[in-house]
Amino acid sequence: LLDDVFMKFQELPAFVDIPEFSGNSEVAAIMETKAKNINGGMFEAIPLINAPLNKKYDEIPVWKNDNNITDEDMAVLYGGIKLAGKVYHHSIHYAALSLLTDNDNGGVPSITPSNKAYKMDALVWDNGTELVEIRLDREQEANFLNRNGVITAINFLGWRCWGSETAKNPQATDPKDKFLYTRRMFKWIGNELVITYFNTVDSKFDYKLSETVMTSINIRLLGLIGSGNLLGGEVLISPEDNTILSLESGDVYFRIKLGIVPHMKSATFIKQI
Repeated sequence: LLDDVFMKFQELPAFVDIPEFSGNSEVAAIMETKAKNINGGMFEAIPLINAPLNKKYDEIPVWKNDNNITDEDMAVLYGGIKLAGKVYHHSIHYAALSLLTDNDNGGVPSITPSNKAYKMDALVWDNGTELVEIRLDREQEANFLNRNGVITAINFLGWRCWGSETAKNPQATDPKDKFLYTRRMFKWIGNELVITYFNTVDSKFDYKLSETVMTSINIRLLGLIGSGNLLGGEVLISPEDNTILSLESGDVYFRIKLGIVPHMKSATFIKQI
């Protein structure tokens, strides 16, 4: 079904969400594989994984590791979202808020939904007997989850999404693997390039075509830089990527360098006299 989305509707999924079952390690592993290989690897998306409601917040990092839910392209979400007496899977609200944030930014996923308002009135977990409302302390409990690659919700001047970290944290050392807005921008630009330049496939590859493609991509990247969605960007055709054998076989490789705009994860105010 995931492969049918683009073929039928000419639209690309931003997320893969199987709310009821994503916390199962086997389902999560399949979601990860499928999300990276949409339509034979042409497109990519982000799988959303709901952490089990029957675990306390401090048990989630161990659960993540035990179930191998530690990929840089996964978003792990903790806590049920309660609104008007009904409890929703967290992933449903996270996906909706993410796409709303994208839409407000001209469709570009360079801005995190973290610290933006959730439509909810409580966060809940299952203590084994009933669903209990919880309020995670921002500095200790919620940030503990973030450091361990889990997104949650906090009530601080109103309920809001909290966290941008990928499931690879805290093992992620490369900045491109630490934050979901970075992963989404890489995938979004890659998906856009496939769609934009599909018509050039099987065209005669000569200097004119290479210059046309690179100029067009660079103009697009400059537009994203000018709108504040990228810090920098450049495309090139490298001799190391394009050997005589690969060119003779019709396989051309364009290398895209991207500078993702970092977000202010914390702000510290130092007082002095």
